[in-house]
Amino acid sequence: MSAPSAPTSRSAALPRDPLLGLPLRHTVRDAVARALRRAVASGALPAPDDAAALDTLVAGIEVEIPGNRDHGDYASNIAMKGSKVLKRAPAQIAAAIAAELTAEASERMHGGGGALGPIAHAEVAGPGFLNLR
Repeated sequence: MSAPSAPTSRSAALPRDPLLGLPLRHTVRDAVARALRRAVASGALPAPDDAAALDTLVAGIEVEIPGNRDHGDYASNIAMKGSKVLKRAPAQIAAAIAAELTAEASERMHGGGGALGPIAHAEVAGPGFLNLR
């Protein structure tokens, strides 16, 4: 009879950021948060009436691994969650976040310190999902 194996956590099996040692999903989530804040700061998305609402929205960002890998390595529905706070259609919010993520990836690739970020490509899918690679 073999000894029971120790339980494994799901995060132990997830890819890790080589620089931070965190699960890569956390690094991707932070990139989405930065992109959302930059989109608001640049005026691409309106600032919420209540300043704390943006912090609450950012704190609620979830990044998942899609069941269908054709949908990307990671996905987020933050645009759908943020539509009431930002008073925009989810697809518009997702497009603004995707544009910021793409700009960040381009900056990093073309002279922004040489370090690659966790997201090379972001696209809007369906009613406002962000698919990330």
